Amino acid sequence: FYLEILDSANWGEYGSSQPACTTVAIGQCRLGIRAGYVLIRNVAGVSGLSLKAGRQYVVFGNQRLFGHFDWSNTGYSHDGVMLQYGSSVVDSYVGWFRSAETDLPEAAPYVNGNGHSNGRADGDFWLLYNQIKSVPGFILEPYYVLYQNNIRDMNRGLFTPKAPSQLRHMVGIRLEMRKGNWDLGHE
Repeated sequence: FYLEILDSANWGEYGSSQPACTTVAIGQCRLGIRAGYVLIRNVAGVSGLSLKAGRQYVVFGNQRLFGHFDWSNTGYSHDGVMLQYGSSVVDSYVGWFRSAETDLPEAAPYVNGNGHSNGRADGDFWLLYNQIKSVPGFILEPYYVLYQNNIRDMNRGLFTPKAPSQLRHMVGIRLEMRKGNWDLGHE
């Protein structure tokens, strides 16, 4: 089990009137969980197979596509499930993550006003990421990402980032070469 608590505030923004956390108003809390997950290694007795479920960092390669953005005040973490298999030849990752939750307000102990979560207006992404380590001096990382945004927002156009009601497929590869005095990276 892993738990990381975060207390984040901008200098001078809240003054002395904003405590780290209050139970009076929902969403008025600076205190939050940056990462909290359970990690199970050698799932079902399979050596190298692990499962991580909960709020976690998704970090791959040089963090251009997926990273924790740790130099900011809060950084990025995602709620979801990641299955990993690692060997001396390849590391493979399969995951599902919720990138937007519309049924549950921030810090609320309940779901939407109807008392249930329908999940039809949320944002999700699925990923398949591999790191091939068998080519001497090179790292090859082919990946596939499926992003599904079901949030209905009439104020945003189709070509804006995270536009409403869209489905995006992304296939890519990251190449890294380290030989002698040479380092080369391409994604």
